[in-house]
Amino acid sequence: MAKVKKVKGLSQDEIKKKVKKEGWLIVKMIFEMVGKPKEHIEKTLKAYMTNIKTDERVHCLSEEYAPVEKTDDGDFFTGFCDADLLVQNLETLNWLMVNFMPASIEILEPAEFKLEARHIQNWLNDMVAKLHEISGNVRQGNNTIQFLTKNMNALIQNMILMAVSGGASTTAEISKKVGIPEEQLKPFFEHMIKNGQLALNGKKYEKA
Repeated sequence: MAKVKKVKGLSQDEIKKKVKKEGWLIVKMIFEMVGKPKEHIEKTLKAYMTNIKTDERVHCLSEEYAPVEKTDDGDFFTGFCDADLLVQNLETLNWLMVNFMPASIEILEPAEFKLEARHIQNWLNDMVAKLHEISGNVRQGNNTIQFLTKNMNALIQNMILMAVSGGASTTAEISKKVGIPEEQLKPFFEHMIKNGQLALNGKKYEKA
């Protein structure tokens, strides 16, 4: 039996009974969060664990928080929680994995157990459902990106036309008017000339 701390309302003997006779599992999970500011990561990670512990199918045997530190690139902060959990069954373990997505999982007890077909089936169904959800979110995100990109491109083209109408004609002048670096404007100039919106006369742009 893995060494565990006493859980509120459960003695060591009761924990052992749940594992040996009732099919509960003791698992070690590491939960990770990345973001900023530092205080947000600390608060959110603890709230995350509190949410897990509200489920009656899960008992927290121990939890240890690593200091929140900056990521290697220095742009964000990362925090970890190392938790030993008493989990009711494999279905509950699946639920934890799918909904809380720990960074790593280690089954401490039991060392061996017999899997029934329904356990594998439930696990696969949970995985498939999560994959469908992720796929749907990705598609929705891609559609949103495409919509925003299209509108942003149209906005930049209108800004270029307004700059030209206002007297700007060279790449540098137009860049200064619209607030976008010259190099990034080149694809827009090429597209607008091809579509008949702009004309290039020497080194000067004018409305077609």
